[in-house]
Amino acid sequence: GESYRFSPTKLDTFGQCPFSYFLKSGLVLKERQKAELSPLSAGTLIHHVLQVLIPKFGGKGIAALSDEKLRGEVDSVLKEYLENVMGSEKGKTARFMYLYRRTAAFITRLLRRIGEEFFVSEFVPYAFEEPLGGDEINLYRLETPDGKKITVEGTIDRIDVLDRNGERYVRVVDYKTGAKDFALCDVYYGINIQMLVYLFSIQAGGKGGLSKTVPSGVLYMPAKNSVLKMERTDSPEEVFAEQKKGFRMKGLLLDDEAVLNAMEPGLAGLYIPVKQGKGGPSGSLATIAEFGMIKKHIDSLLMGIANELSEGKIAALPFRKNSETPCDFCRYKGICRRSENAPFDEHESFKDKEFFEKVKGGEELG
Repeated sequence: GESYRFSPTKLDTFGQCPFSYFLKSGLVLKERQKAELSPLSAGTLIHHVLQVLIPKFGGKGIAALSDEKLRGEVDSVLKEYLENVMGSEKGKTARFMYLYRRTAAFITRLLRRIGEEFFVSEFVPYAFEEPLGGDEINLYRLETPDGKKITVEGTIDRIDVLDRNGERYVRVVDYKTGAKDFALCDVYYGINIQMLVYLFSIQAGGKGGLSKTVPSGVLYMPAKNSVLKMERTDSPEEVFAEQKKGFRMKGLLLDDEAVLNAMEPGLAGLYIPVKQGKGGPSGSLATIAEFGMIKKHIDSLLMGIANELSEGKIAALPFRKNSETPCDFCRYKGICRRSENAPFDEHESFKDKEFFEKVKGGEELG
């Protein structure tokens, strides 16, 4: 057809391997599910609790709750979720309930960390689980030179805003329960563009309180209960300090010192991926003009994907970056059956500065 409706997840799948995209979104193949109780989906559970409690108390309100009160609120939401969504404790194994309760302790720590950040930040939470195409944000739309229409849909975990000097700055925050890094070298090849698409959707199609905003960045907040490597003699304070490091966000932020200090005064790099250096802030930064270059490049990627799909290009050509490839965890191996000598779409690793040199020079993707 001449119309393409994407989600950021679908775009990410295509960037990893066109054939995997075809099997998942074209043929809509699904794995067989055993007729038994599904295991606990920690990611969905964590998202639900954050979506309920942060709007209820606000960022600084979360910070003001005592540990006992915060844990009580988490337990209350989890109990309600268990009853209304997961069919109560009836039929659940002891292990299931153990993991369920352990998740409560982790979510409490995560909320405490979020509260600490908002306590020092001038940014405030504005919207949660906000869909593109809803009351606040239009769908992201493009049209190729030959008339193909592209629409991108999705739901943003959290939108924070800062009002300063007559401008409203906006940042997009996503909770990730898996390992997630951010690098512009991945964005160059169409990997991990989800958050940037959301940010540009607000910039281009924000309505009401999100109209005429200044993009101030995208952030991934780790929401994964990781095992720490500690010594038996380490104190509880040392353990908590190590846990805090695991909550440090990753992403790309606006290169504006005043805005950055509004996120984290002093820029010690405790919460955001930026530190104050002798020559100014350093870290994952981009100017307004550079954000514009990123948007132009992503738009070009989306148009390229639409053209490739219309031409039936669905080759089993996964990417390879250093030794990393999606084949290692692909659920379609039994269908694909690539040989060991089959080619890959080779991705380079390079620094952010080189990204802007490549897109500014109009370098073609390999």
